[in-house]
Amino acid sequence: MDDVASMFTHPAKWLMGLGLVLIVLAISLVMFDPVNHVIGFYPKAKTGGIIGSGFGLVLLFCGAMTRSGSRGALWTGLLICLLAVAGFFMRGKKFVKEARGPKPELAYSATITSLMSAASFITLLNVARSIRRLP
Repeated sequence: MDDVASMFTHPAKWLMGLGLVLIVLAISLVMFDPVNHVIGFYPKAKTGGIIGSGFGLVLLFCGAMTRSGSRGALWTGLLICLLAVAGFFMRGKKFVKEARGPKPELAYSATITSLMSAASFITLLNVARSIRRLP
């Protein structure tokens, strides 16, 4: 039972998992055009795609380095998670406000950005909780 529990509590796995989730969400943000309701490149969302993918790649790297024993990479991953929560939350809040008003096509971007923020927050909490258990 301890092996199964430790499988989900190691911070490297949380960091790499968040990295993959952010990359997938960033790709889905860029590859769906909410105005025409078609799958294809949506040029207005490229900033969100670049930022989400960038955070994802950095977290994948931090997770891999943490798995090899680097404490500095663990703390860097924790800081990146905190920055991702703040950034995606503020961006999602802006999108929700605009989606309710003059730009209803931003509802998709608001949803994806809010998912990025929620995933980053959950990872932040789990990584912070599991730091004290590491040798």
